[in-house]
Amino acid sequence: MAESKTKSQKLSPKKDTWVDRISDLPESLICHILSFLPIQEVVATSILSSRWQHLWTLFSRLDLDSKTIGDSLSCGQGQCKPFSFGHIVSTLLTLHRAPYLRTLRLKCFLCRKCSRLDKWIGNVVERNLEELDLQIYGDYLFWKLPQSIFSCKTLVVLNLNGAIVLDPPPSFQFPSLKILRLVQIVYRPDSVFRLLSGCPVLEDLSFQRQALKAVFKHKICASTLKRLSITFGQHDFDGSDFGSLDYKLEINAPALEYFKFEGHLRDIVFLHKLDSLVQADVYISSFEAHTFGVGWEDDRHRNECCADRVFNFLAALYNVKLLSFSSSRLKCLSYGSACLSQFQNLVQLDFKVYAWTWHMLQALLQNAPNLEVLFVTHKSRGYLKHNVCWKEPPDDPNNLTSCLTSFCYKGFGFEHVLEFVKYILKEARVLKKATIHVPFSSYFLGLPEHITKPSLRGQQKRRSYMRLFDGRIEEKSQKRSPKKDTWVDRISDLPESLICHILSFLRIQEVVATSILSSRWQHLWTLFSRLDLDSKTIGDSLSCGQGQCKPFSFGHIVSTLLTLHRAPYLRTLRLKFFLCRKCSRLDKWIGNVVERNLEELDLQIYGDYLFWKLPQSIFSCKTLVVLNLYGAIVLDPPPSFQFPILKILRLVHIVYRPDSVFRLLSGCPVLEDLSFQRQALKAVFKHKICASTLKRLSITFGQHDFDGSAFGSLDYKLEINAPALECFKFEGNLRDIVFLHKLDSLVQADVYISSFEAPRFGIDWHWDWEDDRHRDKCCADRVFNFLAALYNVKLLSFSSSSLQCLSYGSACLSQFQNLVQLDFKVNAWTWHMLQALLQNAPNLEVLFVTHKSRGYLKHNVCWKEPSDDPNNLTSCLTSFWYKGFGFKHELEFVKYILKEARVLKKATIHVRDGKLKGSIVKKISRFPRCSMTCLLTVN
Repeated sequence: MAESKTKSQKLSPKKDTWVDRISDLPESLICHILSFLPIQEVVATSILSSRWQHLWTLFSRLDLDSKTIGDSLSCGQGQCKPFSFGHIVSTLLTLHRAPYLRTLRLKCFLCRKCSRLDKWIGNVVERNLEELDLQIYGDYLFWKLPQSIFSCKTLVVLNLNGAIVLDPPPSFQFPSLKILRLVQIVYRPDSVFRLLSGCPVLEDLSFQRQALKAVFKHKICASTLKRLSITFGQHDFDGSDFGSLDYKLEINAPALEYFKFEGHLRDIVFLHKLDSLVQADVYISSFEAHTFGVGWEDDRHRNECCADRVFNFLAALYNVKLLSFSSSRLKCLSYGSACLSQFQNLVQLDFKVYAWTWHMLQALLQNAPNLEVLFVTHKSRGYLKHNVCWKEPPDDPNNLTSCLTSFCYKGFGFEHVLEFVKYILKEARVLKKATIHVPFSSYFLGLPEHITKPSLRGQQKRRSYMRLFDGRIEEKSQKRSPKKDTWVDRISDLPESLICHILSFLRIQEVVATSILSSRWQHLWTLFSRLDLDSKTIGDSLSCGQGQCKPFSFGHIVSTLLTLHRAPYLRTLRLKFFLCRKCSRLDKWIGNVVERNLEELDLQIYGDYLFWKLPQSIFSCKTLVVLNLYGAIVLDPPPSFQFPILKILRLVHIVYRPDSVFRLLSGCPVLEDLSFQRQALKAVFKHKICASTLKRLSITFGQHDFDGSAFGSLDYKLEINAPALECFKFEGNLRDIVFLHKLDSLVQADVYISSFEAPRFGIDWHWDWEDDRHRDKCCADRVFNFLAALYNVKLLSFSSSSLQCLSYGSACLSQFQNLVQLDFKVNAWTWHMLQALLQNAPNLEVLFVTHKSRGYLKHNVCWKEPSDDPNNLTSCLTSFWYKGFGFKHELEFVKYILKEARVLKKATIHVRDGKLKGSIVKKISRFPRCSMTCLLTVN
């Protein structure tokens, strides 16, 4: 029996009694302590004593989330159902008796009838509510904000998010409302204007708009508004990018101090000068030219108009003191006049520069005479075209001379960037600090000679120069002598093998960076036996590179690394990059490394509908032990080859030629571990996995394709011949899987079935499914036959998505004589499968059951005590664990376990709702127990 013990109880040093310290505290202090706990745990304290029984009802803050409370995600409708979210919330609000309710946060999924939700809102607005946060989600369902909320005079913070329709009355007032957040809700015409008209003291407004095909107009008019955040063009409810969002937005906020804009720029007009503006953060992701009301016959004219719209938008922020600007790679920004207003008050500028925005940076610098702090981040990858880069202005009106004191540049590497830095250092007369962040790979593998000239190799100059680098090396190996002001070098006495081992814990960029420390360190990195090369962190181009080598590109850096590398053998190579159209250089890299006694090769290749055929040279590598292939790789091994010591093979979302899997496995005589994930294909494919030494097999079908969409057209037939298999894992869409050999050595199996399409189970495509029950029975039988093949397993884990067809079928499973541990995720349709497994596992010792169903069961699919029990549970079951307890029929299941298990030592029940713990403990404690030594715990 679970026993509650409070930390407030302290053992007296003189006598063996417990002293209750917490009872002396006032209720207000206890409520404050409990306010840091979730509402479920707070309500659970009501069973501690009579005083605590109603203490939670005095709380002034309620945080109600349908994902963590109750058995149903929705707000509920119709008659109250025990344990449902709607029932629990209604009960909470009915019993709550605090003099006022300060905060209510409500997060739930919308049902078709949401009258109960209206009652909840009507209930709380009468309790002097100060903060209301509503996050409502619905699959194409929307809930209109009730009119009762507009009668609340005490609201200070209002957050509306999701499937909410805003339609305020013509006349109302929120006299105390200061913070308002509107996130992807639905608006009636003029609803924003009407809402803001009723907020006379509003100071903070956040506005995120969802996609609509129609053009919409909004007017933000608030004389007291100090902070405004606008986001257009994130993601719609279905996760797709906004592409059809078009709008006109008028802003009248004369007291505005902070302004943030993010997303798609359309038509934004400021009706009043922003004389009080202090800070502005602007990120422009895109804009569609046609929305600007221009007929685009000339591309250049179109681009100039788009760019001018951005410049005019920035010009309206002329009075700002702190400005941050960035944009996506919009080529049109390289056109236009960039004639900006004078930013007389601008003292700090944070500018994310791309290939197309150098002239904008120049215009800002020329129009900011009082600029003191400048942050520039170079985001471009690859080389610039059309000569769009920094150009020193012909005349400088001493703008930088007078005030600039701090300069920070991140992303250093291009030649024209040198000219920009040179210009800053030359013109800024009062500059106190300049920091340049340089990618290690760019510096050590291709910077111009005048940067790396020998004059910089002196000890003192080297330390000064290393301060320019991001993640600079601190020479911790040098320790100051306690008696004299000299540096003692401790690390030089270490052998090279030990130094290489220490450096092996660093990234390759940082390892190569050590080459400037001394002549001994210059080539030390070339002795490394492990190379981890990722195009996201190395170089200025994500792809492998093609044609002539470009300095700072990923292709150039990798080629240089492999050329200079001189280790006697290369143990591991991990290569991750985006594919280009000509990947001959990639073939050369593979040909280079396979000649160096390579043991582990990990290739992760990404390409937008581009694929790279694995070169034949790799199949000549006799030293490979681990091979991982991921992504846009075409596997087509030769008819005859061998990986004589390959033990681990992982094939993830690659492309196969006919019989390529069979040919590959035929050349792996000692393979022990195989992971196989298959991507979607419209055609039916067949694979045969034949490996006599295979011990671990993991199969995944039906995750996600490269574009992120779920697999729906995947169809296959898979034959498996692995007599030595010890561990088997299956996840995804179940089709046609056949085991050609009995799994006599099987120890562990993990099975998760997400879905399957009935017509693809070898049934005639022209079958007329008039009888749904017959179709479902065929699907269920396929699952039961699949499980029956695992009859010899010792440790079994099974789960599935909510597939109604699993409730049908015979569920006649084989005898699982060796099964000693079962982990079963039960849902509404799999109770009879659990019953069949328990009846066919006479040696079961440990049972884990997790109830995943949410909501009530239909078709009477639940636990039913078997008519006869062949003493399966009686003999061996010693441990029982149940999570997700809360439904009525679960009591019958627990009752059956406790009654039949004669040697049960421990039973643990996890209850969904802490409030129900006391009543459940009382019910379970009355159940007859066959085992007198069983320890029952309820959590």
